[in-house]
Amino acid sequence: DVRFLLVRSQLGKEYTDDIFTFNGIVFECLAPGRTRNISKLKKLDILINTILQAKKRIASLNSDKKIDALILLEFKFWLLDPFITTAKKEGIMVFHERTEYPHIWGIGTISGFIKRTRYLNKTIHRFDGIYVINKALLSYFEKHLEGKIPLEIVQMTVEPDRFADVPKDPRYDFPYIAFC
Repeated sequence: DVRFLLVRSQLGKEYTDDIFTFNGIVFECLAPGRTRNISKLKKLDILINTILQAKKRIASLNSDKKIDALILLEFKFWLLDPFITTAKKEGIMVFHERTEYPHIWGIGTISGFIKRTRYLNKTIHRFDGIYVINKALLSYFEKHLEGKIPLEIVQMTVEPDRFADVPKDPRYDFPYIAFC
């Protein structure tokens, strides 16, 4: 079984159901919907309560049916660390997905430097493995992990059938890259 626990609203969308299934995968929405028009303090309170709820849900799922692995897609250490701790406590292997370099956060700011340093020097060393999408990221993380954590490339793929109805005519008279 594959299950996603969503601890943050996804693209500001509100869900009508707390649990739904898409393509055979169960999604549990633990986060409330939109939180744009509330104070930062209330947002923090919601986030903390959602993390606590998610940690309890992981423990509950693990006691019902042993969880093989927890895969964390988040990149912020303050959101990763509580789940890594829970997984270790529950005896669950925990893996991390990286699709970007961590140095994109807060470029040129002290805050960004502190977050990157904490993530690279502490957080990533707590995983049982990390998978990345290309050789460049593999090389980058190899330097920071020094062979202590397994790294693998899991390349992203495109399903050509999804784009069968997209017009083949170029939109512009010059070469360009379209990001989907």
